[in-house]
Amino acid sequence: MSKAGTGDSYVTVSVAGAVIARTFVIRNSENPVWTQNFNVPVAHLASEVHFVVKHNYDVGSEIIGAVGIPVEQLCSGTRVEGFFPILNDTGKPCKDRSVLSLSIQYTPVEKVFIAME
Repeated sequence: MSKAGTGDSYVTVSVAGAVIARTFVIRNSENPVWTQNFNVPVAHLASEVHFVVKHNYDVGSEIIGAVGIPVEQLCSGTRVEGFFPILNDTGKPCKDRSVLSLSIQYTPVEKVFIAME
């Protein structure tokens, strides 16, 4: 993320309103870098995967904005990656033009290798 302002930031990943992943909090950074990887099994019906950027406070949090990746774009199995503008609650880019760098790829369950013990 860049140009998000100094704060204690983190990102949640949600599908159909269910949070399926959450980064750790980066404290006092204008340009937080999480470099976290998640492998998350999903069985949700949804039109988008949402990456919601938040500022953490001692009590609660504030939503800065979000990036939505259409499920249609993911169904082919192609990796979607790049810099995406963080949009506010009206669907417009944040005032400071913050972006989120991310990479996401969907793998159908029939192509996942599951090790048996």
